[in-house]
Amino acid sequence: MSDILIAVALAAVFSILIGIIELQYISKSGFRPCLTGNSATYFTILLLGNIATTLTAGATSKNIVEPASAFESSIKQDSPSTAKTKDINETKHWPPEQIEFAWFWFAFIGVFGFEALLQKINLTFDGKGVLTINDWIVKARNNAVASAIKAQADAEHERAQLLAQRLRTIPEDELNAHILTLLGKSPLELDNAARAAAANPILYKALALAYGVPERAAAIVT
Repeated sequence: MSDILIAVALAAVFSILIGIIELQYISKSGFRPCLTGNSATYFTILLLGNIATTLTAGATSKNIVEPASAFESSIKQDSPSTAKTKDINETKHWPPEQIEFAWFWFAFIGVFGFEALLQKINLTFDGKGVLTINDWIVKARNNAVASAIKAQADAEHERAQLLAQRLRTIPEDELNAHILTLLGKSPLELDNAARAAAANPILYKALALAYGVPERAAAIVT
């Protein structure tokens, strides 16, 4: 497999990792909520941009390393002596014919070079800036972040509902003790609030624990 193909694959991996880390950091969400339809659009834009700059880095490197053979030939023609032949052997490897770990450097330059290009490339109409590529990236990222936040909230709501159903099965006196300890609230106060709203007191108290201290409440029924 050529260095360019390996670099493209590595740039794709870098793009997905950077995108997920960025979405998790901004949205404060877990891994799964960041995998939505809007995040797929965001990842696709990152992939296209990073792969394009990676290919550009690979193509540019050829212009640097390929003149080595021509450089060697010109010196041989102008310097036939033994002493200068020695100089040729010492200098013919510059520019280098191969770059060590070229696939890594192509991907690295491509991914992080794309961030620099975002600030420079823009779409113009009649000499006026219409929309920069960075604007497109930001809009796609904002949509992905909003979707991740919603997905995280939905996941937390579903988890709390399931946890409350498990908490309501324990004896009520134990449930009251956990409410007093973990929430610092009087179980009687919650009972009165539930009855005033014609709600199930046990379920109401279980929901209070599940939404108030979900991690600690989960330990009660594990």
